[in-house]
Amino acid sequence: MVPLVTADGTALLVDRGWMATDNRAVEPEELPAPPAGEVTVTGWVRADGTGDSTEVVDRGTRAISSVAIGEALGREVFGGFVDLRSEDPPPAEPLEAAEPPDLGEGPHFFYGLQWWFFGVLALGGFGYLAWDERRNGPRGERRRRTAATDA
Repeated sequence: MVPLVTADGTALLVDRGWMATDNRAVEPEELPAPPAGEVTVTGWVRADGTGDSTEVVDRGTRAISSVAIGEALGREVFGGFVDLRSEDPPPAEPLEAAEPPDLGEGPHFFYGLQWWFFGVLALGGFGYLAWDERRNGPRGERRRRTAATDA
């Protein structure tokens, strides 16, 4: 997460990507530097995260909140942030871009299909129970019929 400082001094938070680590705190000097000077960024505008996961601890956070990060930086920032797709000029050493989520129909299709099967099963079960009651009579009367024939 890097603040892109605009001409009026307000910063726009830019999520430049991620860097694999061995699950340890990374010092700012270890991160690839963003391009210097005037930079043009292209990306998706994202809404701030909410809740306890947005707390900034040791220069890190689990969810991005421009308010919390702005307070940690001591700088005025715009609301939300930009998920970087490209920057011009490109950095000498870029970070890995986050993979976009799978937008295919995959599990959603089978979840919908499951409800169709449930509907068919419900109609078939109702049909079977109606047939059984017509053939053998109402369930409440079956015991009385059996008891009357045994006596």
